[in-house]
Amino acid sequence: MAENFWEEGVPCYTVATRRELQALLAQRGAPDLILFCLPENGDISIYEIEQLRITDDIPLLCLVSESPTRPEQSALLQVADDFALAPYSDAELMLRASRLVRRPRNRQRSAPAEADIRVDFENRTISDNYGETALSPVEIQLLELLNEHWGRTVTFEELVTLIDGPNFENRLNALRVHIRRLRKKLEPNPNRPVYIMTARGVGYRLNSKLQTVTAYSSVEQNGQIASDRQDDALYLPQNGVPGKSR
Repeated sequence: MAENFWEEGVPCYTVATRRELQALLAQRGAPDLILFCLPENGDISIYEIEQLRITDDIPLLCLVSESPTRPEQSALLQVADDFALAPYSDAELMLRASRLVRRPRNRQRSAPAEADIRVDFENRTISDNYGETALSPVEIQLLELLNEHWGRTVTFEELVTLIDGPNFENRLNALRVHIRRLRKKLEPNPNRPVYIMTARGVGYRLNSKLQTVTAYSSVEQNGQIASDRQDDALYLPQNGVPGKSR
């Protein structure tokens, strides 16, 4: 598989162990894309992959040769940006990889007042004045649950029901990884969150309710103006004050 990328002029390196991964990162730096083969994943864990992605916001494309049988494999598919199920062609793989590499990367925002944040649950994206960022399936589910119960703490026990894992401790660790990634995409300063707050030892709380952005199209019917409403995204108000859609 790696040779196909090289033939297209794209450097592609293969690692099977933690030691090989660390050596390659030290030599070449962070990659533009991670291709992760299931179930042949060596001794590289989902935690290590997610730690790398938190630091550098690297797209993850999983290559699945069979149905995942272990909880950690299912968990990895939940956080992946995309996956290809065997049998897949070289053309399909290159297309999926190219699309992920071209996606907008996370950007640091200086202050909430400078960026109107919209969350599109259907398309799993957040967008602001700086561009658009994709959310993983688990990230969008967590955001929906927090928004549903905004203003109150959602317990760890409730949140981990959205995450696969062999036991509670494993799912809790994965939850913390997801929240860190979500904050990096949502918060002006992920190290000092203003939207997703931690209730130490209990859970997480969304400070402001996400307001539905309603799109209206005016249609004249029998001399009257009718409004067709479509709820397709949510708007995160600035400083907790509900705003109007633009």
